[in-house]
Amino acid sequence: MSEKKTVVIIGARLDGHAGVVLDALEAIGTYVVKGFIDNTPELAGKKVSGIPVLGTTDDLATMPIPADCVHIAIGDNVARGGLFKTLKKRGITVETVIHPSAQVSANATVGQGCFVAARAVVNNGAQVGLSLIHI
Repeated sequence: MSEKKTVVIIGARLDGHAGVVLDALEAIGTYVVKGFIDNTPELAGKKVSGIPVLGTTDDLATMPIPADCVHIAIGDNVARGGLFKTLKKRGITVETVIHPSAQVSANATVGQGCFVAARAVVNNGAQVGLSLIHI
């Protein structure tokens, strides 16, 4: 069996998008979540679901990322685009996460850093998230 890929999740709201992403990563089974990055002051220095909050996105341009990749699990598209730019400038891989129960056509394109949720269907010829590739 190959070694699991390590990932840091940007966003730590388990009642929001980060919770859905964490569930998907666990369902995929080939990832180890090393930490969260989140700007919620109450989470600084704490653990969420047993996983440490490593810092805030304010420090993202310079903070060490103790993982192979990150996934941006926040709902604000403008903020997500800015974080994507910062990570790409640093040469950090922004992971695409596709839940194992999603159906993605072999003739669809899913851009880097996208999330495809449980039971989603991405049909033939669909292009998801391609604008992020050009940021």
